[in-house]
Amino acid sequence: MGVAATQFRLLISKGQLSDYQFQAQMVNQSKQQLGASSGNLWSLTANLDPNSPTMQVLNAQIAVIQQIEKGLEQQSTRLDLLVKAITTEVEGLNKVLDKNISNTFKLLA
Repeated sequence: MGVAATQFRLLISKGQLSDYQFQAQMVNQSKQQLGASSGNLWSLTANLDPNSPTMQVLNAQIAVIQQIEKGLEQQSTRLDLLVKAITTEVEGLNKVLDKNISNTFKLLA
């Protein structure tokens, strides 16, 4: 790859890396909000009769939140893998670019 092509690919990869990092932050924020909601629901169940209709509704809501949290955890894991892969690619492209620039200056000298 030439210097221009490597530079272009590096810019594209850095853009993707920023996008994936932002998405990961949004997923983590959503997980925190769901965790707080789940905690609030659990605190409401403390003084309820286990067989009451209210308790059953709260348990159903907690179960739904836990399922959503599992989905977000899977999405977070996927995004972490993508961030690691793109980071590795960026590091490799930086090395290639440095080598290409070094070779270019040796030819011009």
